[in-house]
Amino acid sequence: MERVRAYCESDVLTLYAAYVRWTLLTGRTDPAGHNASVDSLVECLAHERATHPHLGIFLDRWQASTRPAPMHVSVPRPAPVAEPPHLPSEHVL
Repeated sequence: MERVRAYCESDVLTLYAAYVRWTLLTGRTDPAGHNASVDSLVECLAHERATHPHLGIFLDRWQASTRPAPMHVSVPRPAPVAEPPHLPSEHVL
C-alpha cells in the first residue's frame, strides 16, 4: 500500500510541476510567480522528507534533473530608466 501511495503522490507532484510551467507558458503567471510556486513546493517536500522518504527521493531527482527544463526560469531584469538626453528646463529655473 505504501508503494502505491508513493507512486500516486509522485504522479501528482509531476502533474503539479507541469501545471506550474503551463501557467507560465500561457501567461497566467510571470517568471517570478512560477519560481515562487516551485520554491514553495521544494520547501514543502524538504519539510516532509523525514516522515515521507519518497517525497525526499522525488525532490532529489527533480533537483538533479535538467530535462526537459530546469526547475526555475530566468526572471527578466527591469529595463533601466533612461535619463533625459539634456537638462530639463525646470531644473534650471
